[in-house]
Amino acid sequence: MKCLFRQIIIVAVALPLSFSIAYAKEDRGNNHHKNYFKQVLKQIDLSTEQKSEIKVIMKSYRSEKKNKGDRGAYHHGKMAILKTEKFDTNQAQALIDRKQSQQRERKLTMLQMEHQIYQALTPSQQDEMDKLFEQHHQSKSRKNVQQKKAPKQSKLDKNNKDSE
Repeated sequence: MKCLFRQIIIVAVALPLSFSIAYAKEDRGNNHHKNYFKQVLKQIDLSTEQKSEIKVIMKSYRSEKKNKGDRGAYHHGKMAILKTEKFDTNQAQALIDRKQSQQRERKLTMLQMEHQIYQALTPSQQDEMDKLFEQHHQSKSRKNVQQKKAPKQSKLDKNNKDSE
């Protein structure tokens, strides 16, 4: 009896944990393109001075990013719109405009940081980085072409064909 009880407890603890680990791995895989610039930097032979200069650049932008805060503003605005009895198009458009403006600002800041880092490289390192980016872009293009040639059917499409 005690053995059965222990097994039930182990399963009750292990099962949710295994699902959360699988979910975390899946999520990490979807965001791999965000860190590609860092991955390319790791492939280039950098001097210790360059490494420390790049760390300083990244750290300054990271602290700038943390100071902007206001991460939950979009969610709160969205929830306020959802909870109103009548949909307010102007309020929704203003919320979307603010979100897009923030995204544009983030992308601009990221591009400025990458530019600063790229300029810290020697011409030969810049050439090497260019080649790595080109290889990545070509492999991504090939994958996109292959996916477009053989599009996956959605469940709705399959159900519609089965009912005909």
